[in-house]
Amino acid sequence: MKTKFTSTALRLLTPSTFKSAKRRAGSSRRSQAKAEARRRLINPKPFDAMKTGIIAICYLLSAIFELASAQGTAFTYQGRLPKAICERNERGKEMARVLAQARSLLARPYNMGGRNSVTGIDCSGLVQTAYRTVGLSLARDAKQQYLNGNLILPCVAEALQPGDAIFFINSAGQVGHTGLYLGGGEMIHAQGEGVKIQSMNPKAKNYYERFDREFIGAKRYWW
Repeated sequence: MKTKFTSTALRLLTPSTFKSAKRRAGSSRRSQAKAEARRRLINPKPFDAMKTGIIAICYLLSAIFELASAQGTAFTYQGRLPKAICERNERGKEMARVLAQARSLLARPYNMGGRNSVTGIDCSGLVQTAYRTVGLSLARDAKQQYLNGNLILPCVAEALQPGDAIFFINSAGQVGHTGLYLGGGEMIHAQGEGVKIQSMNPKAKNYYERFDREFIGAKRYWW
């Protein structure tokens, strides 16, 4: 049986008709893609929003570290960055009490897990004991203490204020040591033979060498 084609069917089979249909299909796909792009801008999916936020944070941190590298190991903020990083301490009296308590433990022996002047004290015990004088209860371990407070980035050491708890990593890449910033580029901490004051200035005789390679930032607990 022979199939009879109508004139309409024959027109649909011509090359020009195929080309026209192909162009319409391509135009439709592009329109759909543009509509999807507009939809994502107006009503983004949670994952898209999260991804955009992460990218924005990465760009911001990259810009901060590039600026720090351009000016040396540290630089001073000019009020353009978050208040939680560079605000001046308005609780000077309380911090004076914290640091006075820490200084009262100078030359006390180092004792892992200790936290009193009789049997000895360790680094996190020193920070915990000092802050207890103003009614602030910190965690016992340096790793746990690092999880609290407002972060002062390691590239902005000049933003440190007296009373900030400063932290260092160990060979395992974990928080392994802490102390208190005294001001004037000095810190008090418990290590080795006991509680002592050391400098963060490489030219000082009592320079703390770990500051150059293992300092990972500070935490401010008193806002």
